[in-house]
Amino acid sequence: MKKRKKVLFGIIVSIVLAVTAIVITLSSTSALFTHSDTSTRRNNYNTGILSITAISKSDVISLDNTLPMSDEQGIAQDPYIFTVKNNGNVDYQFDIQLLSTTANTFDPQYIKIKVDNDEVTTLSALTDSKIKTNLSLAAQQSIDVSIKVWLDINTPNTQIGKTFTSQLVINGVAVSPTTNYGVSAAAYITNLYNNANKTVVQNNNIDYNYATSVSLMNDRLGGTTKDLNAGNIRYYGASPNNYILFNCSDYSNQTSETCEQWRIIGVFDNMIKIMRQETIDSLTWDNTNSNNWGNSSLSDYLNNGNYWMVNINDQSKTMVADINWDLGSSHNPAADFSNNYYSSEKLYQNYLGVKTWNGKIGLIHLSDYGYSSDFNICTGELSNYDSIINCANSNWIFNLPKNQDSKLLTLDSAYDNEKKIFVINYSNGNVVYNDINANSSGEVKPVLYLNADESIASGTGTSLDPYKLR
Repeated sequence: MKKRKKVLFGIIVSIVLAVTAIVITLSSTSALFTHSDTSTRRNNYNTGILSITAISKSDVISLDNTLPMSDEQGIAQDPYIFTVKNNGNVDYQFDIQLLSTTANTFDPQYIKIKVDNDEVTTLSALTDSKIKTNLSLAAQQSIDVSIKVWLDINTPNTQIGKTFTSQLVINGVAVSPTTNYGVSAAAYITNLYNNANKTVVQNNNIDYNYATSVSLMNDRLGGTTKDLNAGNIRYYGASPNNYILFNCSDYSNQTSETCEQWRIIGVFDNMIKIMRQETIDSLTWDNTNSNNWGNSSLSDYLNNGNYWMVNINDQSKTMVADINWDLGSSHNPAADFSNNYYSSEKLYQNYLGVKTWNGKIGLIHLSDYGYSSDFNICTGELSNYDSIINCANSNWIFNLPKNQDSKLLTLDSAYDNEKKIFVINYSNGNVVYNDINANSSGEVKPVLYLNADESIASGTGTSLDPYKLR
């Protein structure tokens, strides 16, 4: 049997974060990141302060005394992970480069690298030595970057004894809040998702990308797209940081006393969809017992009656988008998953032949509720299964404050009966339709879309520091 050749070489890699006068260096000898030394100096801008740190979160990756290996073996290695955190109050846009120094004698075509979930490449194949490009990091936000490095299985003996010297350089520019926070709120949330590491989670035989560090996932439009990142971006889990202030009496002084607390469901068609945290009342879906939402008494109350005319102030009204809401009725309600509900809502019509309704304020869809659960914890089945308890416990919508009513009203109606609607059972979190008439009452938490040009001025999305609209 042919022995595998052993390649010995020294490696020096350092991390340099260069932003004007800010330099942070993590350096090592004969290994990647054997220790980290961080020095930070304030850099003053007219609009704020930029402060960046990089912190190791895992063990050293060493290429000393390593053997060449296949890509499969390289990918199977534990990654080296470091966190880039923006400690300032202005935003940061940057690339990450792996730059060779003049001391390099090892041929970079034999060094394989995999960054996050990107494809395997070699150092020699990088464009401008960039391993990550166009990253955005909001003030007080952080992202993790994972790196796996190994020697190509085809590394020749001619490389024995050579050295490779390189620097990881994080190089970018500060962006003031007046420009970065000026981007839409949808873009802001999308950046949080895009910049985070992704984990693939499967539900109902569909793979979804989860950005666990920011509690965001991509629904792949109900699993209909091939691209894992080509759908709506949604918050999931028991307690994500998706708090936002809305309907403020004073937008120049947004506090819990001057505003209502709402929650961000996610990003849809370049708009953010939000849901009121507190119930406004226990109300009837429709007084005439018809499940045609456009003609329902609740729809009229929310969009034309006292709720819209009295409860929503004039400035807040200008922020609300007028859109077409999907009314497609859900099929096979006895055993269904989030993706099936989403497809039904998009594709089908209700019992009276209506597919959409144009308006400003609605209720949550069943798919909103389903995708808010953590599929790492529950199977995702939304009706009549024991696993629904785990889904409810891991679902922030179910965990919203409740009044005394036993159910939460949704926008979905039954496809086979013009009198039946879907509700979320507050006793166990499952979805019920076959014994709920449209003229029955339930808790109402209004849902709306903010205009595409609405932007986030500040906040981190926590309950104590909710997002504030500009």
